[in-house]
Formats: sequence, C-alpha cells, structure tokens
Amino acid sequence: MQRKYTIYFFLCYTILTLIVVASVCVETGEVDQEVAIRHIENPVGKTEKSGKMSTDSTSINLKNENNGK
Repeated sequence: MQRKYTIYFFLCYTILTLIVVASVCVETGEVDQEVAIRHIENPVGKTEKSGKMSTDSTSINLKNENNGK
C-alpha cells in the first residue's frame, strides 16, 4: 500500500514539474520588442510643498499621557 502511495506521489510531482517547466519555457520564449526605461525616483528625500521635511513615523509619540505611569 505504501509503495502505491509513493508511486502516486512521484507521478503527481512529475506532472507538476513538467507543467512548471513548460510554463517557464513558454514565458521565456515570448519576445518583447519594447524595453521600458524610466527614471528611478527616490522617495526618501522628498519634501512637502510647505518646505518642511516629512517626519519619520518612529518619532511620533503615540503614548497616552494618562496611562503607562
């Protein structure tokens, strides 16, 4: 019985492997004529329109002053 389950498991594994390999071959076989080249924007150094630097979320004190003493 265990040998039968092992053979079924191996067959299912082989079928799934073949499906994945075929999928990869189909996707890599497609030729894309256009390559998108864009400027990479840096989100860290952005400032708001008012001129203030954006504050880090870790610098905000979320503690309730009435609790935690």
